[in-house]
Amino acid sequence: MFIFEYEVFVKRIIFVILFISFANCFAEGLEISLGLADDAVADFSGVVDVKVDLGGFSNLSVVDLDSNQEYPLFQVSEQCEDLVFIYVDLKRGESRRFLFADRSMTKVSYYFCRSLYIFPQRSDLAWENNLAAYRVYGPLLKKSAERSGVDCWTKRISSNVVERWYSLEFSGEQSYHEDNSEGFDQYSVGSGPGCGGVVFSSSSKKFYNSNTFAEYEILESGPVRTRFRLEYEGFLASGVKITESRIVSLDYNSFLSHFVVDVDLSRPSSKLNFSPGLAFFKKENSIVYGEDFALCSGRLFDYKAFSAIALLSGSSKFSPEETNNLGSFLSAFAPLSQSSRLEYLAGLGWEESPVAVNSIESWESIVSGEICSRKLLPSIKIIIQRGE
Repeated sequence: MFIFEYEVFVKRIIFVILFISFANCFAEGLEISLGLADDAVADFSGVVDVKVDLGGFSNLSVVDLDSNQEYPLFQVSEQCEDLVFIYVDLKRGESRRFLFADRSMTKVSYYFCRSLYIFPQRSDLAWENNLAAYRVYGPLLKKSAERSGVDCWTKRISSNVVERWYSLEFSGEQSYHEDNSEGFDQYSVGSGPGCGGVVFSSSSKKFYNSNTFAEYEILESGPVRTRFRLEYEGFLASGVKITESRIVSLDYNSFLSHFVVDVDLSRPSSKLNFSPGLAFFKKENSIVYGEDFALCSGRLFDYKAFSAIALLSGSSKFSPEETNNLGSFLSAFAPLSQSSRLEYLAGLGWEESPVAVNSIESWESIVSGEICSRKLLPSIKIIIQRGE
């Protein structure tokens, strides 16, 4: 009996010492509260931008104050030292509290979100998160059939696959077009827009797109948001030079990449339009139209797959296009001014994704949830308090 009580006493002393040490480590940290109003239209799930003065912090660690556990789903922006991206789930009326402190965290052994430039064997820019993987083609493929469309890789696992699949491809051990149990590249983009490339049209119903990208810059490297810039060489359409640039990002736990596309014309023209494009599946393609989005369902090899495109700016409605040079795709064309911008989401899921998508109804729920969470971002209440 005495031995049992002694062991309990020692354990309690150790707990108190650890607790005091833990508290001292974070005494001068910043408490961050993120809250969603009771009357919000839906629950929130996504990455929140927190602007906070981190002056004096040599390292940033985040602790979830509700569980007193280290919280790895954050990153400090590489473009702004006082901007932190943090992933959070919030139910209506709920608040989550986090402690930002100056100390090293347990090292995360992998990236949740990542962008990679694949060189010298190719010049692809590939990006992925825990749910999906995508790529676009660069200067070495300028004379190939591929152009500025977005390719999709279907993965079964939540850990990173892009670098490993390229390595297996280049070593000759296994092509990424073959199923390797982790997934494979079963999507075909060709010269069309694929899953989110930009398409241009003229009043004479000719269709164009940029060639492969000419320059790139990775802006954010993860782990909860990856973001990069692509610059495209100008090309002529109806006697006007069109120059396109894109900023693309992908957040943790999202199927949909976020695109901001800027287009400049060499001179004003009333004959040109532009749109994000979503290619049809080659097998069993069907379409569902929402208020500000469109969905495709079909088959990739023997698997059910689903893709989506959603406008975040403008009011055009999506409709199908059949073209000779860029294939069949969904578009929502709007007039081009001399300087124009498009903002939209695009992505793909399949029945064996880490979060399985088995029906068009489940895909619509996922897409609607991502769109809604993005619209809720401005209403997230952020409170910052400095510790004593």
